[in-house]
Amino acid sequence: MDFKKKLGVGIVTGVMGLSLVGGGTYAAFNDIEVIDNQFAAGELNLDVSNLDDEGHLFRLSNLKPGDTMTREFTITNGGSLAIQHVLMHMDVDGFQEGEVNGNGFSGSNDDYKEFLKQFEIQFFEVVDHDKYLPLFKSVLDYEHEWFIPKPWDDTASLSLYDFYEGNLDTVRDQHVYTKEDHEQNFEGTEAWINKDRINLAPEIKDYLKGWITVEEAGLHAIEAGQSKDIVMTIKFIDDRERQDGDGNDGLYTQNKFQNNSIDVDFYLEATQWHGIDVGSENGYVGENEKNNPEDQD
Repeated sequence: MDFKKKLGVGIVTGVMGLSLVGGGTYAAFNDIEVIDNQFAAGELNLDVSNLDDEGHLFRLSNLKPGDTMTREFTITNGGSLAIQHVLMHMDVDGFQEGEVNGNGFSGSNDDYKEFLKQFEIQFFEVVDHDKYLPLFKSVLDYEHEWFIPKPWDDTASLSLYDFYEGNLDTVRDQHVYTKEDHEQNFEGTEAWINKDRINLAPEIKDYLKGWITVEEAGLHAIEAGQSKDIVMTIKFIDDRERQDGDGNDGLYTQNKFQNNSIDVDFYLEATQWHGIDVGSENGYVGENEKNNPEDQD
């Protein structure tokens, strides 16, 4: 091979060598590690029991003024997360007008709200089997004598009409959950129902003013596995007012409600506690089964 050919081969070899050196920027060594994580939500579940086979608490027909009816149902925390509030409101559906009979007045009512006014909740109580303090059992704002409620005080009744409208003046303050309460507890969210509701698991810490603990009072959040019984007595009021004029002289005013009927739904919304710092340990967060300690100081 002559000198020129040898020089050319050497130059090419040198260039190839330089290319291999430049290609060394692609690393051949690396290491990959994976950190496993798992996040699992708990369950918020309110069970309602002691209803009939079709889910009714009250299902009655052929009623007359003066009739009373008492029922009891149970609310149970069937989930793994403590329930802070159980909020109850009422809605209606399926109003049926009566059939006007021969006198032209009986069965003439066509206003479902007027029919709702004929029914009053006269006894409304939350029973906590784990703890007992009579002062805090009553939902209605009865008068009290030595901390014992007087359920015969009929001024504390609540008509189904007022319950439906959210007019809860005769309900104890601790059991009234307002729209403002919702905005305070869940900032930035709108209330599901735009009216005041009855809280079956109220926070009463502020009312106690330090002279008794929340645990002793009994009416607070429902921890996992706990339950409460709700007792209600509803009366078809007996109004002896008579008609005067319009050709109906002497007829009882309530005659116009004959053959009226309406479907009434009680809605219960269970809510969670505020979030907490669950700490540095892994595993099941058992504190979420209990009342939020941040609110139980």
